[in-house]
Amino acid sequence: MNRRNFLKLMAAGATPLAISMLCNLPMDTSAPTATVKPTRTPKVGTPTETALPPSATPTVGPVPAPGRGLGSNSNYFLYNDCEPVTGLSVTVEVTKDIKTDIGFSIQLNGYSPQGANCVWQQYIMRFGTSNGSPLKIFAMVDNWPSDSFRESLNLPSGSDLINNHGLLMLTLPGATLPAGYKFTISLEYDKDQNVNGAKYLIIDNKGKSTSMETLLESLNVNHSNPTQRITTADLAPINVFELNLVGPTNGEATHFSAGAGSITYTASSPLTVLSKKPSCCAAQGVFTKESGNSAYGTLFAGPSQTITQSFDTVK
Repeated sequence: MNRRNFLKLMAAGATPLAISMLCNLPMDTSAPTATVKPTRTPKVGTPTETALPPSATPTVGPVPAPGRGLGSNSNYFLYNDCEPVTGLSVTVEVTKDIKTDIGFSIQLNGYSPQGANCVWQQYIMRFGTSNGSPLKIFAMVDNWPSDSFRESLNLPSGSDLINNHGLLMLTLPGATLPAGYKFTISLEYDKDQNVNGAKYLIIDNKGKSTSMETLLESLNVNHSNPTQRITTADLAPINVFELNLVGPTNGEATHFSAGAGSITYTASSPLTVLSKKPSCCAAQGVFTKESGNSAYGTLFAGPSQTITQSFDTVK
């Protein structure tokens, strides 16, 4: 399970261009279809409205849903008025047992400023199961360079910059993720507000915690030959981000047969909710290929340093 897909839409309604994601070998980008095809088309429903937390006083709201809806690989965008988002932490709390056929992933997908060497940043917790096997939880980083920066590094066409995809954090007794679990991804920064690390935290339904930290400059540039270490030149701030609950990897579509909970976004900078990606970020038209029948609650615009959103599943 070490391949994923990266989509760049050429225009609204256009056929997407597939580029390899989380892969050890580049995918032929001239191929008309992705390497892994979803086995179903997930439904995206109309989520219930999320109550406004006390700290979030809206200037406008609730915010209209994005054009592709509020579910699967389409959620609101959050940003800091085109300035770097700092002190970002995202917590997913499970309030109803989550059951899936193949597992799922919590993807914190960040968009760097225009002109950055690293244009799209993914900090992920992946939950894998097969035929009812015990659920395994992994911490992942998958960051993507601009085309010009990829060429300067002599990387294969379509390759990612960082492909750190297999750090096992925890194995559960069964395939069901019980209510009461909490999962947090917290980003770390250097003096220039570049993201230079991520902390992953699991708190189970009995209060036991499991954590892991990944420092980006301890990793290698993917596909580099000879091997190159990640440096500050490979880092970037995040200007815009979204959170997706989707398939585990490699463009997979997961089916949630049960599950619900909340997503809490916290930052040291103010966060404003948008239904469209602003022009101040790179990787325009890019979103994750993984999908699923998840649905997200509506939000007020803010700004606020803490925003809470519901999530559910579409039967």
